[in-house]
Amino acid sequence: MEPKKILIVEDDAVLLQMLANVLRQHDFIVFEAQNGIEGITHIKSDSPDLVLLDIDMPQMGGLFMLKTIRANGDKTPVIMLTNVNNPNSIADAAEFGVSAYLVKSDWEIDDIVKKIKGQLHINS
Repeated sequence: MEPKKILIVEDDAVLLQMLANVLRQHDFIVFEAQNGIEGITHIKSDSPDLVLLDIDMPQMGGLFMLKTIRANGDKTPVIMLTNVNNPNSIADAAEFGVSAYLVKSDWEIDDIVKKIKGQLHINS
């Protein structure tokens, strides 16, 4: 089975590197973006199997990126991983078909990996 491709869109460089390193240890191919503009570019060029997406980012936030890719017909599974924990953001994300909405402070990195593998139907 070919390794699955994950796009992480996260403006916190330390968290981005930590997530990327852990996912690479689990044999994922990882692409990194620090805002929604970079994220859209990676979706077009790299065709990831799943996007791990933050909301609060400079230049283009995660919800706008999500709305943009969905408007362009992209159906790539998206897991929101964010510090934004308000009903409006959760509802907006749900409207555009996120697979999961995870608040960073509520999740350990191993649990995030399990969530990704579950979404991609990969046995641990």
